[in-house]
Amino acid sequence: MSRTEVAIILLASTACWLGLWAYHRLAIRLRWFDHPNERSSHVQPVPGGAGLVLAIVWAVTTLSSPVFFAVTREAMWLTGLGCLLAVLGWFDDRYKLSRRLRAVVILVVSIAAALVIDVAAIWALVITAGALFAFINAFNFMDGIDGIAGVEMAFVALAMAVLLPAGHTLLLPCLLLAGLSASFLCWNWAPATLFMGDAGSLFAGFLIASLIGLGAQDSAVGLQTSLLLPAVFVCDSAVALVMRLLNGENIFSAHRTHVYQLLARAWQSHQRVTLLVLVINVGILLPLAWLSAQKPALGTIILVSTYGVMCLVFAILRSHLLLSTEDQI
Repeated sequence: MSRTEVAIILLASTACWLGLWAYHRLAIRLRWFDHPNERSSHVQPVPGGAGLVLAIVWAVTTLSSPVFFAVTREAMWLTGLGCLLAVLGWFDDRYKLSRRLRAVVILVVSIAAALVIDVAAIWALVITAGALFAFINAFNFMDGIDGIAGVEMAFVALAMAVLLPAGHTLLLPCLLLAGLSASFLCWNWAPATLFMGDAGSLFAGFLIASLIGLGAQDSAVGLQTSLLLPAVFVCDSAVALVMRLLNGENIFSAHRTHVYQLLARAWQSHQRVTLLVLVINVGILLPLAWLSAQKPALGTIILVSTYGVMCLVFAILRSHLLLSTEDQI
């Protein structure tokens, strides 16, 4: 990386921190608080919706900096779609939009993103749009304790940067996302003083999924390899959804029965759970992704085995935690 590229990423990260500082003061003055509800793992109101700042800094940096002009036109379109989701999420944070409207907008954005990524066959377009829609919602569901979403953003972005070929056009966006995540973690690490809200989780989930899609588009990072990186978020969300369906529960109602939420209650610590996710990401998933990249023929086997084992472990752990927790939902 050139000095100019490093300087721009550092400048953007600093601008993000300052923007979050200003947003924090404004949110307190205007009482833009995220109040505890049935899904919450916090007990005190905390200023929310700060993810909008990440989206604004991302958009300004990528669309105005000459360093990012080399980034593909597809990435620029995806930035616009991601910012649309950030705005949707911010209004939902403040005014509680209807679930149907949220779902329709996220689905339309997912279809548009699949078209931007240039999926050729109709069946592939449907699968890609469905995967984007599912991952955006999964990331939103997993943003429930201090630091976990910021850590996941930073990890996936940095891991993608490591796995990308030297000089690839997606390297700078990945490093920029990591820098913005670090700035956000300064405010969101336990005990959090700011929440990203739906404004941030929808934007971040979409951006991560889009980077994975663009990386797979030109085989810069194989799809089997990159899908290993967010395995914790995907598996925890999938297990909670499937087990609630099997138990006849309303999957659209608010709940706190993801494994990470149950662990946070059992351990009485957000920080320990977030650190556990980080250890799994760095100690298990990153080495597996590196192995998959080095041995593409084994990529599918590694991916399926990893997801299978993690889903089984999460299912067993979830059942155990529900049985041992008095506050069952």
